[in-house]
Amino acid sequence: MTNKKRQVQRNMAITFVLSGVFLTGLLSYFTSRVIVSHLIDQSVKYATQSLDVAKVGTTSLLDDLVSEYYFLFNEQSVMTNYKLSLTPDTNEVATLLQQTSLADPLVDDLILYNAKNNEVILSNGQFGNIQTFESSTEVQSLRETLDSITLRPKRLLHYHFVNERYVLAMALISYDALNTIEHVLVIHINEDTLSQLFTGVSANYEITIVNEENIVIADSAQKFLGQLFPLDLSYSNPMSLNENTNVFLRSVNQEQSLVAFSKSIPYGVVFFHITPYDSIESTINAVNQTIVFLFMGFVLLNIVVSWYVTQRFYAPIKAMVDQYVKHDYDQAKNEYDLIESTLSDLSHHRNDQLLKQVFLTGHGYEDKDVSFLIYPGFIIVHLLNENYKDLVLNDTFKSWVVINDQILATFMSEESLLSWNPSSISGVYGISQKVQSIEEIRQNYRYAFAAAQYCETLDGISLIHYDDIRKSEYLTPKTLLAQQINKYLEDFGYSKDFSIEKLADYCGFSVGYVRQVFKEQTGIALNEFVISMRLEKAKEFLLNTTMSGKEISEAIGYSDSRYFYTQFKKRFGVTIEKYRLTMKGIHDHE
Repeated sequence: MTNKKRQVQRNMAITFVLSGVFLTGLLSYFTSRVIVSHLIDQSVKYATQSLDVAKVGTTSLLDDLVSEYYFLFNEQSVMTNYKLSLTPDTNEVATLLQQTSLADPLVDDLILYNAKNNEVILSNGQFGNIQTFESSTEVQSLRETLDSITLRPKRLLHYHFVNERYVLAMALISYDALNTIEHVLVIHINEDTLSQLFTGVSANYEITIVNEENIVIADSAQKFLGQLFPLDLSYSNPMSLNENTNVFLRSVNQEQSLVAFSKSIPYGVVFFHITPYDSIESTINAVNQTIVFLFMGFVLLNIVVSWYVTQRFYAPIKAMVDQYVKHDYDQAKNEYDLIESTLSDLSHHRNDQLLKQVFLTGHGYEDKDVSFLIYPGFIIVHLLNENYKDLVLNDTFKSWVVINDQILATFMSEESLLSWNPSSISGVYGISQKVQSIEEIRQNYRYAFAAAQYCETLDGISLIHYDDIRKSEYLTPKTLLAQQINKYLEDFGYSKDFSIEKLADYCGFSVGYVRQVFKEQTGIALNEFVISMRLEKAKEFLLNTTMSGKEISEAIGYSDSRYFYTQFKKRFGVTIEKYRLTMKGIHDHE
């Protein structure tokens, strides 16, 4: 028998270990997938947020720059007078440009071009005819900018290569009445300063600004400045990219990267955020390594826990087997055979508990297996003359449900009822009408109970069918229901949790039917009866205790003491204080 007992524990341990390893592996796999997905989502979210910050910051800076130099170009008095030729002091204008450029770290040079007389004024203090400075970087940049304006008059930013250096220029233009250029103010923006605005030195990403020719005009890493942006994506103009897919994996300069972009329409540029995928992948690999180590640790822990848990689980099984081995050892093939016999008894007990719940409440079977009930059938209620615990019941009552110490009940199929003989144990039996479905059990239990109660009033009869008394005035379904209602009110009518809905659920009928039957049987509405019952109880408290009104209100089931005061005065015509004083005065006088 020892080997047989060990068989269960061994099989349990193997099952626990294998299922534990499988579930741990499955959990580790899905955890890895979820974390990897989360890391990628976080990388995408971080990239878009960083990009938005860089774009907003840069465009705001450029907007401020445009506003500042628009004011300088169009409203500053020295500049306005110069453009209108009112006081054409060129030296004063050159000084203004020089002071302005020195005060702005984002600006390298300022160039003012007067198209009327072909005059150039530079922020280094020089001025004169454009041919005088033909070889200078500033004038060559001016010519490149003028050519660019001719092609794209609405473009604000212009980028060109002059004297072996890249120049990022912003141009402000004024026109005469014939729409001919009169004056042009060219602002040279320092690309290095602009690039340094995007990110810190230790950041693992970079941000670039690319113009419509796909030339990088600003780069936080200073890698691609002035070059074609090396993105492995087919397009002629980055402004044509579809922003519905603004985050993607692509090769940038032959390095796989997570790329996010956002366009700035007013400035005709695209901001790109580039995160090398190696940095994301290294984080993912570190996470996966951690998960693998955790998986191995959980596997070892699972083996230890499985052995311990199987021993704990096996303890009640062992006790159960030891209990039945005395009787069934010779017949049992193995330990499983013994366990099956015991489980059969446990199943029988579970069915009894379910049936008791259906008898008493009419509920609880919706999600339970009730296939053990065979229809049509009958409910039999046995009212004992002695306490159930004091009786030694034979196998005849093995399938009976113990409702309480003096009430037994069972469900019996029609076929079984034909061969059933009542026990000789003292007491009476009541048999219900025929039951066709589980929904009829609760009602027929009441019928059987009513029949048994009626049988107790008769001499020499120990069994009666409900059909034999249903026309009797002694007991009807409605009087039985009224009895149930009164019993429930006695037990729970003064509770704060009392409600008509709970009462109806207890009785197994709808709220409307419970109200109707109570009114028919007592002549008073159920709500009115509950209020009267509670207020009569309140009178007792007022006369016999020193409890406050609030305490009495809570004691009779009202959480709102104001409602209690109102009802009391409405029904008795006095306040509770006056009633207490008056009644005590009467008693004292007596």
